[in-house]
Amino acid sequence: MTAEEKKSSPPSSPHSRPWSELHLAAAFLTHLPLLKGEHMDHGSLAPAMKFFPLVGAVVGFLGGAAYWICALLGLPTVASALIALVVLAWVSGGLHEDGLADMADGFG
Repeated sequence: MTAEEKKSSPPSSPHSRPWSELHLAAAFLTHLPLLKGEHMDHGSLAPAMKFFPLVGAVVGFLGGAAYWICALLGLPTVASALIALVVLAWVSGGLHEDGLADMADGFG
C-alpha cells in the first residue's frame, strides 16, 4: 500500500475490527451468503482465526437445534440425526464432510 493510499483510506475503528473479523470467519467457514459480492482477502484471515471456535459453536448449535426440533416433532432418532446432518452440511457447505471423505480416501 502506498503512502497516498494510506492517506485516502479511512482509518478503521478499533471497535469495528472484531466485528469484521467475526464476519470474515463466518463467511469463510460457512456457506451463508455473508460477503455479498465482496472479495475475501485471505491475508486478513489470520486475525479472524480467533473467531473460528465461536463460528463452529454457532454451526454446531444450529445442527443441535435441528435435531432437537425434529425430536420434539416425534421423528425417529435416525431421521432426526439425518436432518441435523443435512442442516450442518448445508450451513458449513459440506466442509467437514468433505474432510472426512478425503481422509477415508487417503486410507483407502
